[in-house]
Amino acid sequence: MVEIQALSIEQLLALRPLAVTIIAVLIIMMLALWQSKWPSLLVALSASAFVVIDSLSGAGTVSVFGLQFDVLSRIVSALTGFAAFVTFLVSFRYLDQKKEQHPEYQILLLLSLAGMQLMNAAADLMLLFIGIELMSLSIYVLVAFARSRRACCEAAIKYFLLGSVASAFFLYGMSFIFGATGSLAFTALAKANGYLGYLGIGLLTVGFLFKMGAPPFQMWVPDVYEGAMVPLTGFMASAVKAASVFAFVRVLTSCTMPDYFWDLIRFAAIAAIFLGNAVALTQTRLKRFFAYSSIAHTGYMLLGILGGSSSAIIVYLVVYSVASLGVFSILTLMSGPDDSLLTSLESAGFGRRHPVLGGLMSLFVLSLSGMPPLAGFFGKYQLFVFLQDRTLVLFAMLASTLGLAAYVRLLINFYMKEPIGVMSRVRTPVGAFFALSLVLGLMLHMSFFPDALIRLISGL
Repeated sequence: MVEIQALSIEQLLALRPLAVTIIAVLIIMMLALWQSKWPSLLVALSASAFVVIDSLSGAGTVSVFGLQFDVLSRIVSALTGFAAFVTFLVSFRYLDQKKEQHPEYQILLLLSLAGMQLMNAAADLMLLFIGIELMSLSIYVLVAFARSRRACCEAAIKYFLLGSVASAFFLYGMSFIFGATGSLAFTALAKANGYLGYLGIGLLTVGFLFKMGAPPFQMWVPDVYEGAMVPLTGFMASAVKAASVFAFVRVLTSCTMPDYFWDLIRFAAIAAIFLGNAVALTQTRLKRFFAYSSIAHTGYMLLGILGGSSSAIIVYLVVYSVASLGVFSILTLMSGPDDSLLTSLESAGFGRRHPVLGGLMSLFVLSLSGMPPLAGFFGKYQLFVFLQDRTLVLFAMLASTLGLAAYVRLLINFYMKEPIGVMSRVRTPVGAFFALSLVLGLMLHMSFFPDALIRLISGL
């Protein structure tokens, strides 16, 4: 007979953010019967805000049901909750304009957030796989949410088919690890030696590289970013990438791999940084530009994995995700019918016509480039400090100048090119204004008080 043990207060409190997210999904399902958009939005905002506040208020390490809630998992959960909160605010008017305002949007975004919380805290490969699939399936549907747009449907089909193959690799890797160790717990990964164990972790790595958008599995990123709705693209560039990278870090820190495995990670990092920055220079569509920029930043995150410092990777994830949310929030405001104004030709002179939004875009873009004294410089510095291979550091610094050239080219187009035709006035709704204020305040705080983030990570 199975004995059921009662959960302690600490375990119940640790499960609270996940439980609130699921309860919010059920409430929105019931509210959908009244066909009112405001109650669903308020419930979604309340749930995502609760995830942020509760995750940051937790302390210590708590294990329950194969989940392990610790300092780093709480930071990433708070980051994904913040990304969801900003996305809800920014996308509200956007969905109204596109006539796509349905409660399923909030439901799917919250379900993906629940999947990310499982990924962040998973201490078992099966729970990790469930979290990845919950997140991925929700995002697949959200990419195709604007059913009337052919680009959305094509992007969703491509993402779904390729993502299914990546999931098969991941599940196949789990079977090899179970065969080698007799367990799927992270604590057993250190015993995954020999042919079966190394092959299993290699197949897991294929699945993770796809989710992160790293070479040679980055082919989906530009097309999916281009086809998806703009605010969803921002959520994917921040929350989805942060959850995927952190889960990969948790797996790799639990196992012991031979040197040639790390050589493959090094190759993926170099390819991502060079390919992302070089191809971004040639792009004329803004969403594709930031898609390739996202690939380059994935390369920097892989450098952090090579450096072996989980804290440095978390710092970079937070800095990059906040700047990405700011960029895509402004792109959401810029997008007209059928996402017009999102090419370099149509957005020429945008900074002069809209000095406030142009100035904010400049700050976010320069932070992504690693320009001091903005937070992006601090994030890259944290990664490079822990990287032992100085040749790799030199390459990353040189490649960063290539990325800076791509970002400066974008700003030149915003400020020094003459606008084509009559540019319509871009209005900032109250929700988007509040979201941009939060993102700007957080980025400036990290720029001028970077030690606060380090103390938060070490002292939570």
